[in-house]
Amino acid sequence: MMDRVLNLHNQVLSGKVLTSKQVEEIGKIADVVYKAAEEGQTKRYDQFRGMAKDYGFNLDRAVPDYRPKSNQGASNVFDKMPPAAQYKGKRMRDTETGKFFVSDGMTWKPE
Repeated sequence: MMDRVLNLHNQVLSGKVLTSKQVEEIGKIADVVYKAAEEGQTKRYDQFRGMAKDYGFNLDRAVPDYRPKSNQGASNVFDKMPPAAQYKGKRMRDTETGKFFVSDGMTWKPE
């Protein structure tokens, strides 16, 4: 997987323009890598909080939560497309298809 990203990276460095399919592929690979790192971080966080609790420490002081705020309750993933009017000019990606959309303030337009 990382060999594929390196190959695409080298193509960009050599001046080649990536196709939309290749860009989508990079996005999917990035999602997989990020999710694995996020799961590892959450596991370590929970492990150290458990140890701090066992020793009677103040959990928030002993093990600060440095995870991104989106992982602390809020989510940047929608179950369905949000209202385009609230996200005018914003770009979003469908996590199932990898396709990108941009809000024109009225509708979500495919890129």
